[in-house]
Amino acid sequence: PKQTHTQTQMTSKTRHPAFSASPSPLPLAPTTPLTATTHPPHLRWRTARRARAGAARAPLGPSASAVRLSDEKNEPLLHVVFICPQIHWNTGATGRTCLGLGARLHLVKPIGFSLEDKHVRRAGLDYWENVDLQVHESWDDFKKVLPSLGTPYFFTKFADREMTDVDFASDLFGDSARGGAAPAAGEDRGRIALVFGSEIDGFTSIADDVAAHFQANTVRYPMDESGGVRSYNLANTASMALWEAYKAIAAEKKRGAQGALGAGAQTMAL
Repeated sequence: PKQTHTQTQMTSKTRHPAFSASPSPLPLAPTTPLTATTHPPHLRWRTARRARAGAARAPLGPSASAVRLSDEKNEPLLHVVFICPQIHWNTGATGRTCLGLGARLHLVKPIGFSLEDKHVRRAGLDYWENVDLQVHESWDDFKKVLPSLGTPYFFTKFADREMTDVDFASDLFGDSARGGAAPAAGEDRGRIALVFGSEIDGFTSIADDVAAHFQANTVRYPMDESGGVRSYNLANTASMALWEAYKAIAAEKKRGAQGALGAGAQTMAL
């Protein structure tokens, strides 16, 4: 009986395709050779998602277009600076935001990852190669460039001044905006440099310089620490600050353009 039971089991397994020792191969779908208009399999999901997004966006009209804020030499008026960044996702995501708002991203070495790392490129998606990026070998090297980038704001939770008290327009344009102090003669304050420390230790590596020369330029975002929050994500904080700075400069540029247009109309009327 034992031998018969074993033979019965083998027979049933042999008959069921799931237990077949060598199942017949399933027919494969015909493959399409990769051409300039097709994408490799691991990128097809991105193409399909964009097609769906385009179809969904069409009834709502064209998307908003950001005005690139630059001077007569096409140099950007907005700069984001990461001192010794350590997490590639933050740098990649911030690079994408900078590209969208026309800002330049500065990275000050040492950096905790390779800029060739696939994760940096993945975080910035396929925009990374278009990011306006400058890499500086050290803080000492960057310090020589910083004055040309405009008014610096050093973001640290240890600052006395909160972002709720910061008025970019007044700081940058003085009396021409909302009652701030007028800029000194020959001083161009229509630029902003948003400076952020390392995700690991903030501005520890340059603490003496910040305290001696930039203490008045330190700012912080309000944070309720009662829930255990010790800090904000670097990329999120950079995005918040970048948008506020962009809005301030763009509004002032728009105000100036409207003023020039009104003056021209009055001249024509005369």
